[in-house]
Amino acid sequence: MKFFLPIIFLIFFLSSCAKHVGIHNKDGSNLFTSSFETITGGSISDHILFGESSFELINIATLRCKKISTKHKVKNFRRTFLGTIITDQMSIYEYDCEEDE
Repeated sequence: MKFFLPIIFLIFFLSSCAKHVGIHNKDGSNLFTSSFETITGGSISDHILFGESSFELINIATLRCKKISTKHKVKNFRRTFLGTIITDQMSIYEYDCEEDE
């Protein structure tokens, strides 16, 4: 038992190192979808089975860009991590907000 306790502690410690960058948006988040805001855009974590549709994710990103300025639009909406059932069930999407010309 003494052998497994440090290993379990190390696993929990290392898993907490991968945090999202930005400010957590509590209004655009629920149990299966989390939204984080940065200065130039943000990221959205979405559960692969129970999360929102891709149209709803784009709407969340559009509302975030409108908070910066009414002239800002969503640019470069992309999935940077595909969640799986075995490892991590959350897919991560990132986007940039740029001023529309």
